[in-house]
Amino acid sequence: MRELTLVQDIDGTVDEHWRAFFDPEFERAIVVALGFRSYEILERVDGEAEIRQTTRAVPRLDAAAAVARVFGASFGYVEEGRFDRATRVWRTRTVPDTFAERMSADLVMRVEPAGAAARRTLALTIEARVRGSGGLLESSFEKNLRAGWRESAAFLNDWLRTHRSRART
Repeated sequence: MRELTLVQDIDGTVDEHWRAFFDPEFERAIVVALGFRSYEILERVDGEAEIRQTTRAVPRLDAAAAVARVFGASFGYVEEGRFDRATRVWRTRTVPDTFAERMSADLVMRVEPAGAAARRTLALTIEARVRGSGGLLESSFEKNLRAGWRESAAFLNDWLRTHRSRART
């Protein structure tokens, strides 16, 4: 099991971050920008206390040859997320198509004020209980998650700068 924390500066307020994060237009744009081969919202429930969303995705995969052989060219996953409106915390569980019963990644995202902007903290836990290759799989997931969230923050910051007037409405 691997645990890691990523801290990212966001060029907007906490409210602007969450408005963009849950904006369908932003979601469509970031999927294209990050090069997902497929992305589908399976369910979205926008309730008074929480937002629940389940997605199915096939991202681009940057993996060692051995890992790519295990997952194949069409590696995909299902992500179940919940945003608690009271605590303003986004939690997800991501389960890959391959080894679904033995692999997962959990995320807890918090966004807090940082001066005039915001700071996003991502706490990730990656677990691959696969005999003989669990460490390699976890390492590959970590590499892809770090790169993906770094690209996500850069895209979000660009989005917030170019959509500033809309984000404040």
